[in-house]
Order: sequence, then structure tokens, then C-alpha cells
Amino acid sequence: MKPCPVCQSSDVKETSSTITRLFLCTYILLAFYFFTGEINSGYLLVLILLFAPYMKICSDCKKSFYSFIPNWSTANLFRCGNELNRYLLAMLPSVLTITILIINFPYTGLGRIIYLPTIFLVNSTIIFFYLRSRRYLNKIIYHFSGAIIIIITIVLSGLMYPQDSGKSIFELIFSRAP
Repeated sequence: MKPCPVCQSSDVKETSSTITRLFLCTYILLAFYFFTGEINSGYLLVLILLFAPYMKICSDCKKSFYSFIPNWSTANLFRCGNELNRYLLAMLPSVLTITILIINFPYTGLGRIIYLPTIFLVNSTIIFFYLRSRRYLNKIIYHFSGAIIIIITIVLSGLMYPQDSGKSIFELIFSRAP
């Protein structure tokens, strides 16, 4: 690990985790797939995000500096205390649901341009308020309500997803079942 350039201390902490960058890269690739149907041009943005320098802060002198080499410890890799990590992890079921819907129900017409950002905005707002309620709720109630919030965002993704036939996704899913 690179020491602090000012005081040469080895007690240096990164401000972002590698998991956050991987989540963001995945979301960028899926966003290109959602709106264009291909991922070809999304690779360039992902490379920029993966190779962007990591901001580090020295614990002793409180100076910040940048380094291209991440800290590969498990504490930095799986740091979930970061608000951005919590948000990206909570949005993962919704984004995966939208991806599955796009793959299995591609006949959306121009509704995809309007409804996908709307679905993402509604789910983001719900998850944002859920994450902000953390300090007001009991720990058990908070985690139980987290499971309910994730189920609500998945159901909302299915209810709001457009189809050219005019039927909802749930009607199409249950009409296919034998």
C-alpha cells in the first residue's frame, strides 16, 4: 500500500470500495442495454470508471491524495458502511428485475424510453427514503421492512413495465403458465 506523501504514514483509508465501482460499472452497462439494446459503446465508460484514481485519506495528517492502485484488503473490498454501497445493493433486485423483463418481454415500443427512467426514479425514491429511515427504526423492524421494500420495488417494476399488447406483465406471465 502506498504511504501518505505528506507524513509517510501507512494508516491510509480509501474513500470508496471496489464493490461500489463494480456495481456502478454493471449499472452503466445495463443502462446502455436498456436503451440501445446493445452494450458495445458502454464498455468505454466502464473502463474509465474502473481505472479512475482512488481517493485516499491519511488518518494521521487528514490530507487526501489519489492513487491508481486500490487497497485490496477485504475491509475495503466489502465495505458496506458507505451510503452509496447500501443504495446500490438495495437497487440491485430492481435493476435485475428490469433486466429480466427486457430480455423476456422486449415488445415495449416507445414506452421503454419513458417508463424505464420512471421505474428507476420511483424505485430510487422508495429506497432513498427507506435508507434515510434507518436511524428512526428499530434494527429488527428496519431489516424486516427492507425485505418488504425490495418486494415492493420488484412488483412496481413489473406493474409499470410497458407492453405493446396493452396487457400487464403479470397477465402475460400467468397466461403463459400451464
